[in-house]
Amino acid sequence: MTDKVAIRVPNHQCTLQLLEKCDFIVGTSANISGSHSFRDSEECYKNIHNYDLFLDGGTITSRGESTIIEFIDGKLKIHREGVLTQKEILKIL
Repeated sequence: MTDKVAIRVPNHQCTLQLLEKCDFIVGTSANISGSHSFRDSEECYKNIHNYDLFLDGGTITSRGESTIIEFIDGKLKIHREGVLTQKEILKIL
C-alpha cells in the first residue's frame, strides 16, 4: 500500500448518476491487470468474479484508454498515455 491517491473523471451517464447519489466510489479497474479493457457488461461479467455489486451501465463508448499521470516533486510523469495526450495535459497545466 502506498500514500498515493488516484482520481478518475468519468464521462459516462450511468456512472455520473451513481456518483451524484454516493459522492465517491472506491474501486479498481474492471479489467484484469495487463489485459484489454472490457467494452460491454457481458464481457466483464464473464471475466470478473467475487464482486459485491454488478451494475450494468450498458456498452462503454469511450474513445480509448484512460491516461494515467503522476506528479512527483512537482514534475509530471506519464505512466500510460491514453485518450488525453501529454500535449493536451501540458496545455491544461
